[in-house]
Amino acid sequence: MRYTASSMQIRKDLPPRYYLSHFKDMIGAIQKGHRSFLEDSHLTFLNDFENLSEEAQCLYVRFVNRKGRFFFREAIRYPEIPDIDGAIVELRKKEFVLPPLRSYLPEIFQGQAKEKLFDYCEHFGLVVKKSWPKPRFLEELAIVDLEKFPMEKMEGCLVQGRLEELSYLLFLYFGEISENLSLYTLRDLGIWSENKRTEFVPKFTSRDEARAHYFYARLIDELIPGEYDISLIERWPRPINEESLHLRETLLVAIGEELRKNEKLTDALKVLSLATIHPGRERKVRLLYQMGELEKTLEELHVLLDDPSSDEELLFAEDFLERKFHQKKKTALSQMLEDAEVLALDEAYFRQPEEGVRDTLKLSGIRSHHAENALWRSFFGILFWHEIFESPKNTFHSPFERLPEELGSSQFYVKHHEAILEKISLLDDEDSFRAYVEKLKSTMPEGKNGFFSWAEDILEAIYDLRKYAPEGSVPSILVYLAEDFHRRIRGFPDLLLIENEKLRFAEIKAPGDSLRSHQLVQMNVLKNAGFRVDLLKVEYKLNPQQSYVVVDLETTGGLMPYHRVTEIGAVKIRGGEIVETFQSLINPQRKISQEIQALTGITNEMVKDAPLFKDVSLGFQEFCKDSIFVAHNVAFDYGFLQAEYARLEERFVRPFLCTKALMKKYYPGLASYGLANLTAHFEVPLIQHHRAMCDAEATAKLFLIINERRQ
Repeated sequence: MRYTASSMQIRKDLPPRYYLSHFKDMIGAIQKGHRSFLEDSHLTFLNDFENLSEEAQCLYVRFVNRKGRFFFREAIRYPEIPDIDGAIVELRKKEFVLPPLRSYLPEIFQGQAKEKLFDYCEHFGLVVKKSWPKPRFLEELAIVDLEKFPMEKMEGCLVQGRLEELSYLLFLYFGEISENLSLYTLRDLGIWSENKRTEFVPKFTSRDEARAHYFYARLIDELIPGEYDISLIERWPRPINEESLHLRETLLVAIGEELRKNEKLTDALKVLSLATIHPGRERKVRLLYQMGELEKTLEELHVLLDDPSSDEELLFAEDFLERKFHQKKKTALSQMLEDAEVLALDEAYFRQPEEGVRDTLKLSGIRSHHAENALWRSFFGILFWHEIFESPKNTFHSPFERLPEELGSSQFYVKHHEAILEKISLLDDEDSFRAYVEKLKSTMPEGKNGFFSWAEDILEAIYDLRKYAPEGSVPSILVYLAEDFHRRIRGFPDLLLIENEKLRFAEIKAPGDSLRSHQLVQMNVLKNAGFRVDLLKVEYKLNPQQSYVVVDLETTGGLMPYHRVTEIGAVKIRGGEIVETFQSLINPQRKISQEIQALTGITNEMVKDAPLFKDVSLGFQEFCKDSIFVAHNVAFDYGFLQAEYARLEERFVRPFLCTKALMKKYYPGLASYGLANLTAHFEVPLIQHHRAMCDAEATAKLFLIINERRQ
């Protein structure tokens, strides 16, 4: 949890020392509900803090909420703390503030301004320039002998002390590693909604459980695997709860993998042998095989097969055994990819293959929705809203937790079994389900709920999923999720497709993408529930059925924030033919300069009675629907249109291609790639250059020439 309040504009109605109230609220909650988890050092910390003057307390909490742990006196200015120097003296006496040590210097330098670093470099006789960027000064200081650094230059430096005690207290309260109290400020600003419950249960049941969990959470936050001394692993505390067990396993895998990459295979095996669940045990098997220990590899594989810790682990063990010991040449994953249906997409969809698949399938009458994890998460959150957010059976550990502890284990289903089945019965009748959803939506608080989105496209996908899914399939998946939500919500397929009132899911893989084991697990879960699940493999090449809209704009000038569109010309191409056009002058609501009038031939008189952009915006959006946007110097035309739609608080988003860039790619070595020169080279008519429709038609003909080469 890494939030900072320093850059936020604090509401003026917050009291001057609001942050001190936050800190006292936190330590009060710890003393009330977590006191048995505290050691003597923590109790001493709390006692010392309570005995500080209010000004010293304020200054310390200011330090807590600031980024970093090094502060310079000249930069400390808080009007609500009149005696800052007196507060510093108090904090030093109780070691809440410490003097800087020489070993801190590299870290202190990171937070200092260039002017200071220039001064330090000059002290060491380094040849430097004031114009250098900060990283270059740091590079110079990294090689000097810091034993010779005059520490009197650090006289005004204050180091935040007692960090270990503070870190543990923050951890107890928030339930995870936290650096400050910014969530309180986000709450006060209305950005983060606080849980309104009055009773909160400590996250841990004992001091040992809390300390073990803190140890692993802190280590995973700070670990540099290649520098870790593996002999220390023997001293790691025993993980008492499931979450700390998973953190421990994550650490073991990170350290083991780093050792393996550095060819320290014996040490890597020693570390991975301590793993007890997936993926640590999988990594151990792979390492044994890499080391040539075939007999031990077989033994470990049979351990995994006899008692797998997860479906992913079982899938791995079965597949690895077949490939490495039964001469099966391909993994189940690679075989699925090889057998997958291939879909040709235009290269305009290079970074958005899902959108390309949706647009391409739409031409065949196949409707689609984005699905992946958001669809199931939203369906689950909407149907079980009360059970997640309002049920008194749930456990919350602090006012800042939005989701109950039960969602991280099987306890959610155990505690809410009857209510879950009752809610699932709502799916039997479409009208009842829609009425439930609309009623819930009407009573929902505005803004995010920390779990799902009320976006209209998600609701449409949920309604289609309920309507067209095979009987019993949706309840099966919802129960599957309820049994262990946090570990089962990942890996669902990308798209939901509907064709002739038949529903299926599709996982999309672009060139270079791999199918991961957890994705295959979820595909199998869906299939077992009764869904059809397809794997679609994308290849980027010209699709003859793709629709393109070739656009040219005339504007009052070249700068987007200041200039406006005066004319739109657009040509729609499908199947290698021009099938439709769109043309309109636009009133830019500002004067057109003499230079632009001379260039384009569009005068102020011509646009005086022309429609405003808002009057043609809907028609142009419809004209571009399901098409790839094409223009010569596409960044100009596309950017101007996006700016015009943004003024209307609307979005204009399409995949796009640039004929200038494509000409350079497919016809390299030409003297010039300006529109006029290209049309002359390829003998394309350009009768009224710098009029939108003329330029759009010429660009369209150039694009058809490009497509012949692309094909």
